[in-house]
Amino acid sequence: MTMIQELYNVERVAREDSLSHTERQDLRMRHALPIATKLFDWMQAQIVLPKSPLGKALAYALRLKNELMVYIADGRIEIDNNLMESVCRLT
Repeated sequence: MTMIQELYNVERVAREDSLSHTERQDLRMRHALPIATKLFDWMQAQIVLPKSPLGKALAYALRLKNELMVYIADGRIEIDNNLMESVCRLT
């Protein structure tokens, strides 16, 4: 299982257990934060060819690390914006 899948599994548990925003935040802090930290550490170690497409993508994600991690500290925020993108396509 990839680290991204592990992060989504944390979200699945939160949904299945109908957690409140506070409970979701606590779950994320205990489970998602260590996974996300490991993921960003892995990304940092992979930038051996910074000019390659992969190197550029990893550098972009690393520059946005703080913004990408916001969802962990706020149980009201979803892990992604898939729902909003779906709604926008319908309108």
